[in-house]
Amino acid sequence: MLRISRQIRRLSARWLRANVAGGRVLPDVQASPVRHLDTAGNSQFLKLDSVQNLDGRLTLYGWVTGSLELALFVGGKPVDCYKTTSARPDVARHFGLNTTTQLGFTLFAQVSSTQDLCLGWRAGSADPYSLSSPLSFEVQHDLGLQSAQSLPGLWPDLPDQMLSSDWRERLDELAYPPETGPCAMGAIDKVLVCEQTGDWIIYGWVVHNPTAMMLIEMPDGSDHSLAGAYRYYREDVARALGDEAGYRCGEAAFILKLPFAQTSGAIKLKVRVGDELRYLSVLEPTLLTSDPVLAAKHLLAVPSALSGLSRRMQRVENTIIEGLLQADVSHWSQLSVTQRQFGQAPAQATLSIIIPVYGDLRLVEHQLLEFVMDDWLMANAELIYVIDDGRTAALFEQEIAALHTLYPVAMQWLWGGAHRGFAGACNLGASRARGDYLIFMHHDVIPVSAGWAAELIAPLQQHAELGLVGPQLLSADGTMQHSHLELDWHAAFDLWTVKESERGLPPALNTRISAASIGVPAALLSSACIAMRRSQFDRWGGWDTAYLMGDFTDVDLSMQAHHQASQVVMLPQVVMVHLQRLSHVQPGAGDLRSRIAIYNLSRFKRRWSDLIAQRAADGYAGFAMPVKPIGKEGA
Repeated sequence: MLRISRQIRRLSARWLRANVAGGRVLPDVQASPVRHLDTAGNSQFLKLDSVQNLDGRLTLYGWVTGSLELALFVGGKPVDCYKTTSARPDVARHFGLNTTTQLGFTLFAQVSSTQDLCLGWRAGSADPYSLSSPLSFEVQHDLGLQSAQSLPGLWPDLPDQMLSSDWRERLDELAYPPETGPCAMGAIDKVLVCEQTGDWIIYGWVVHNPTAMMLIEMPDGSDHSLAGAYRYYREDVARALGDEAGYRCGEAAFILKLPFAQTSGAIKLKVRVGDELRYLSVLEPTLLTSDPVLAAKHLLAVPSALSGLSRRMQRVENTIIEGLLQADVSHWSQLSVTQRQFGQAPAQATLSIIIPVYGDLRLVEHQLLEFVMDDWLMANAELIYVIDDGRTAALFEQEIAALHTLYPVAMQWLWGGAHRGFAGACNLGASRARGDYLIFMHHDVIPVSAGWAAELIAPLQQHAELGLVGPQLLSADGTMQHSHLELDWHAAFDLWTVKESERGLPPALNTRISAASIGVPAALLSSACIAMRRSQFDRWGGWDTAYLMGDFTDVDLSMQAHHQASQVVMLPQVVMVHLQRLSHVQPGAGDLRSRIAIYNLSRFKRRWSDLIAQRAADGYAGFAMPVKPIGKEGA
């Protein structure tokens, strides 16, 4: 049985003395919306609809019209909490805002005490928190049917550390009560078939009473429930049917992945109530492209909340995209490689410089202008350009022949017969390289002075413990692209992201550069320019080609170095200008680009979470590794 007692906390004398100023009691954010006026004079409104306490697990539901930062306080001290957002079209319409804006919020926290439980809010991290009066809440001692009605289905989507497995099982088993209204409604919106992995992906929505069983009928007549589907909120369904179907519209949308050998035949959505069977929707499938990037764009273009996207990918898209990427890489070995040589390369090349080229070719001339004035590079390095764009392969051969007459740098160029991405192009170039040392760089990176290549590999020649070496990267305006890269935990997505520290500052303000050293310890290096030994490249297996569109391959390579107990350093005296994002327009900009980034970050987390946890336990914030600077005398 469910026992609910309403607790209205009284203000203690201590609380009144500490938090009541000028005779005015702190605002009751549960009774009516609270207005917050920021320093610019803009008003934001905040309202807390309900607070529930289930065995010390707090759930707070409310809405806010702006971007206020929210926090929970117990006894005047902040507590860890997890936040999710949702659309609140009712609030949006009242304030004249976009109805798709995520105005609703749910806060989750686990506490041992609820003494003087308060909600705090502020406009920015530099501002102090404004506090509410102590909150009233429902104390729930058991989980039953009424509790199920009050929960929006968000608890099962929390990170594992926020909810134990027994609670997940209990929530998954909840049965919602029958309601008046139509027994079942629904439709199949789209069906995709991935021939390479043997998967069918079915998109649609359903709204139904608990007595109705929703089924997907495959072309061979087999039935499948929606139990394994990813469920999420759809604004259009909620707006159209919310008044009629109520809470059942909360997660009406579904994406279901099913293994199925056939590649054709109609999919049917049907409902069974007792002995009665009724068909709601029928749709023929569409064959998904075998190109992994285009397929990913198609799959991820189906909108759902970004905060739950990594969980959706784990259930639906990950294995499909990974399978397509693996098939694509396997196909490369069957392609012929076009190779052209211009000039006579050094007979015994110490260094191979490998530069993938995609998109605009104009920046190559700027590189060659710097290379031809570098005597050490001309005598000791071979230059390998890898064309990774079939649209410009023929044009590049003409352009590079003309440029070679102006800048007589010995070079070769390769075309692998397909777009392989940055990692695949680097691996192709390395397969033709002869040097004991390798430098991988973008074709939009310009050296500032001669001798850069010799300086970049010198530490690798002198220090066996080093694995990767990178330069100081500047933007076109002379400011730092970053002083260093580090991992940054993004709680909303339950993923590690990459942070560019001190971006936009003058190099003189780089807080990590020490006058006593030439090698600055780095957690991660940018793929814009990375030097390493050929022997380590072969031992580590090269660049990982399983990331989409080349993103995060450099972060993965840096983690591989740490995994192999090799140090990663940045040399501040080797300066390169990186014309970031000028070499080509990034495809999938905006929301789709974010979804592809989440796919890559999810894969990164699966590969390296154990190593990150190990380093975090050792106290290295942002994965800054405990390495000793390399002294100027090689100490």
